[in-house]
Amino acid sequence: MLLPPEIAAEMDAEFDALAPDIDEGLGVLQVWEDPPSIQLRRRDTNGNFANAGTPFTPVKIRLADRLEQTSGANTGMVTVINGGELWLRPARDVRRDDRFALNGVTCEVTRVDPTTRIKQVVQFRRLGG
Repeated sequence: MLLPPEIAAEMDAEFDALAPDIDEGLGVLQVWEDPPSIQLRRRDTNGNFANAGTPFTPVKIRLADRLEQTSGANTGMVTVINGGELWLRPARDVRRDDRFALNGVTCEVTRVDPTTRIKQVVQFRRLGG
């Protein structure tokens, strides 16, 4: 649904006024979560990986849960989704196929969601470990 321009402009102004509070809140979350610094690596024209940009600290790193089947034919089986997501603010130049190390394990960026007004979400999978 498209809003009339004057209402959309008013909402944009209200959101812009909240931006410092959002930054402060995400900053508190970042301190609480204490995620490690990330150095992205990207393929060059020869297919070799090299550092891409400067290291940064995400707001949060969320790893996928390990879920145990509690009923039915597969009771007791555990499914491991080998990945997670990074929350970034401000948005970064992150691309699909970029790599980074997390707890000594190489991770591959599988999807970069469109940046919202709140954060950028980057999906990844662990390539080992």
